Amino acid sequence: MKAKLIMVLHLFGLDVLLLGLVEKFLLGLTKKLTALKNAAQRSLDRWKTARND
Repeated sequence: MKAKLIMVLHLFGLDVLLLGLVEKFLLGLTKKLTALKNAAQRSLDRWKTARND
């Protein structure tokens, strides 16, 4: 079943489009997670600074 689906997608060229869509999704997710990590790091840094004062 899975092989047939892949074959049909490849036949219509949709496998490349689907791969591109997944790649864009993962790049966007990576950017969002990086921004979240940076925000958490800044928050921790501010908390450490306030605690040391």
